[in-house]
Amino acid sequence: MSTASSSSIVLHADQEHDNLRTAVILFLITAFFLSYWLVYAILQADFWGSVRDYAVSLSCVLGLVLALAISAGFEVWLKRVWHSGRRLTLDENSIHIQDKLTNEQTINLTNNVSHLQWQFNLHGYRRGGREKRLSANWVCLAYQLQQGETRLIVHSYLPPQKAQVWLEDGSGRPQFHKINPGDVYESSLSSRFGAPSRPVISNEVLSNSDGRYWLAERHRWDEGFELTPHDFAIFMNKVTELQNDKATK
Repeated sequence: MSTASSSSIVLHADQEHDNLRTAVILFLITAFFLSYWLVYAILQADFWGSVRDYAVSLSCVLGLVLALAISAGFEVWLKRVWHSGRRLTLDENSIHIQDKLTNEQTINLTNNVSHLQWQFNLHGYRRGGREKRLSANWVCLAYQLQQGETRLIVHSYLPPQKAQVWLEDGSGRPQFHKINPGDVYESSLSSRFGAPSRPVISNEVLSNSDGRYWLAERHRWDEGFELTPHDFAIFMNKVTELQNDKATK
């Protein structure tokens, strides 16, 4: 989610952070109990006649539906006001990186910056966490900028239609190299019974033609900034614009 001032744009990362998800789950449980008793009290009125015989089951079903609807609205509102604390601030020529665990770092886009971009589909491997909650048809787009010791990795999960805008050739946009998670994730029968986890990427994978992308992907797991598709577009358009301006000078 982005906010803007007269001279900069702030992009808040990790919209669905762990604390927010915990709060939403607790709110859903509370909302269900309250909704159940509300519906149950309404169904006790004489007006309902024989329907009252099914008050318990109807209260469970309708209470759950009502609780889910209220919780969905609560989650949307909460995402707007409760940020993860990780954010990117884009000004005219720089990106200021604010992470909860490190001091603010800055990448000056007018100086030399190395970049790497890759993408993969959310199927063909055993997903966990955030990726498991998304459709297997979606695509992850990731972009790494590095200047000296300062590294920034941003990524976003997009439905196929929105991802295609970034994957088409031409238009002056950076091309996203495709990697295949099935190359590194375990697919054995025994691995399906444990909790999903990130794989250990072998030296063989890291030394092949996709090695640099897998090294960046490994860093993304620990330090990546997840942006919404809307904010990812803002970020990419800003970076691409500055890179194109620099190339023409």
